Amino acid sequence: MKKDDEMSNTFVSEVGQKSAIFNQDTESELEELTEEQEKNDSSTQLQNSIESDKLNENQQEEDIKEEEDTEFLEAKKKKKNKKYKKRNPFTMLLIIIICLVLGALASYYYFEIYQKPTEKEKKPTTTTAKVVEEQLDPDSIFVKQLIQKYDFNADEGEQYTQLYLSEKTIPDNLSQDYLKKIGVNNLTTQAYGISTFTSDELEKSIKELVGDSNVVHSDIIFKSCYIYKYNEDTKTYTLEKTENCDINSEIKTYRKITKAVKKDQKITLTVAIAIADSESVYKSKNINDTLTDKLEGLTPDNFDIDKEYTQLNQYTYTFDYNKNTNSYILDSIKLIK
Repeated sequence: MKKDDEMSNTFVSEVGQKSAIFNQDTESELEELTEEQEKNDSSTQLQNSIESDKLNENQQEEDIKEEEDTEFLEAKKKKKNKKYKKRNPFTMLLIIIICLVLGALASYYYFEIYQKPTEKEKKPTTTTAKVVEEQLDPDSIFVKQLIQKYDFNADEGEQYTQLYLSEKTIPDNLSQDYLKKIGVNNLTTQAYGISTFTSDELEKSIKELVGDSNVVHSDIIFKSCYIYKYNEDTKTYTLEKTENCDINSEIKTYRKITKAVKKDQKITLTVAIAIADSESVYKSKNINDTLTDKLEGLTPDNFDIDKEYTQLNQYTYTFDYNKNTNSYILDSIKLIK
């Protein structure tokens, strides 16, 4: 029994010793593990701290760089704005003008040079002649005959009424009787002593004077001195003289051509007109055949239109050339003074 107890105690003692040794080794290992863990934690902590510091430094560098870039851009913007503010308005205006000129030149080149050859191929080349004003001699036969075609010698009072009574006279204002009289006058001038002519010849003569006109054919009476009788069947006019002819006229008309101008296909004549009875000279006549605007101290005996024409009314005859009739046709007679 005692031996068993001793063996038991011995076993317990050994186990206790071994347990103590094991516990001692375990504690030592735990301590070593703890120290190593602490070292690892410390190392990790240090590494994390270093990395954190590097990140902070990089972030700070980026912030500084970004701030510097922002400051640079702001400074550049301020400098640019300052430059625009300091720029002279005249310089800006000059730049605008240069741009406009360049645009105009570009447009001109495109439309006038680049596209012009195509247009020339489509359109025939035409030249515009310069219109030249030519002064004609007022006393030339051509000028005198041109204006005398619209007169006739039988009744100067009627002549004044037809041509000068209105401020403006056009061919349509002339009476049928007057048209036929000047038509006969034009015919007899072309063929002196003519006593018979057809209605077509009379119409052609009138057309040379005033252009197209509707002629009503009937007898043409020249102040009871002679008559051109019209035959409706043969369409002819035949001269018949009368015995009771009084060619003396109570009214006399004076006229002076003061200026004659030819411009292109147009001729303009300026004339001074006076009208007189047996005792006095006047500037005009009214619609009631009353002479008006008497020229004091002047009579038909001492009146000289070459000296007195500046006191008279002035009229302009305007003629247009007609290539169909090869003649100058009366366009109008207009009072200008």
